[in-house]
Amino acid sequence: MKHRFKEIIVWTFVLAYILFSAGFAAKKAGEVECSTIEISLADTLNPLVSNNDILHLLENKRIEVYGKPLNQINKYQIASNIASNIPFIKRVGVYPSYDGSLNIYLVLREPLIRVINKYQLGFYIDTEGYVMPLSKNFTARVLVATGEFHESAPSRLALPLDSVYHNKSRRQPLKELLSIVQFINEDEFLKAQIEQIHYQDGDFLLVPKIGMHYIVLGDAENIVDKFFRLKAFYYKGFNNLGWQKYKVVNLKYSNQVICVKR
Repeated sequence: MKHRFKEIIVWTFVLAYILFSAGFAAKKAGEVECSTIEISLADTLNPLVSNNDILHLLENKRIEVYGKPLNQINKYQIASNIASNIPFIKRVGVYPSYDGSLNIYLVLREPLIRVINKYQLGFYIDTEGYVMPLSKNFTARVLVATGEFHESAPSRLALPLDSVYHNKSRRQPLKELLSIVQFINEDEFLKAQIEQIHYQDGDFLLVPKIGMHYIVLGDAENIVDKFFRLKAFYYKGFNNLGWQKYKVVNLKYSNQVICVKR
């Protein structure tokens, strides 16, 4: 019993020493001065942001990190400034490494559509329905939409589509566009076939990669039925009649595919 009691006392001192040493080491590590900034992107397919963008932002905001102890750097301030000033950023993580580096981890928004409005101003709509400006660093290879869009994007923010439309009772073509493109991207055949969308006189027109025709979709109502009819016509009609016979394929009207010959 006495031996058992001594053993407990010994292990208690050992544990206390380990905890004290770990705390002391952490404190000393936190006092290490920042010597470098490491920036990493979660998405390298669409590098809308460069390392220099982040470094220039920190410089312009006069956020000094070099030479400061890591435990004195305001990581929340850095993350908040990056998220609020660079519209392509979805999430930011800032954390130190005790070799003296400050790590900034960026999760970027994923562009889904590149819109060129009626004033020839361009912007992106991302996969979550946020509108954001184009990037000076990179042009995403996504479906392009052109035509009579009156809307534009703010220069420094990413905003949800709801905030673009102040009058909710009016038609919202960008929301319809998003629904159409999301449907196209979920279908391998349509995704491979459609390369551009044009909005004109209230109708969405689809421009395919193959053939010399365009497709009148109308609005975004009943798009499941409309695309079902389009695919059926492609598989049966064009394969039998040829891809060059028609210049217009119209899906606006229920239960019909109306074609205009070339």
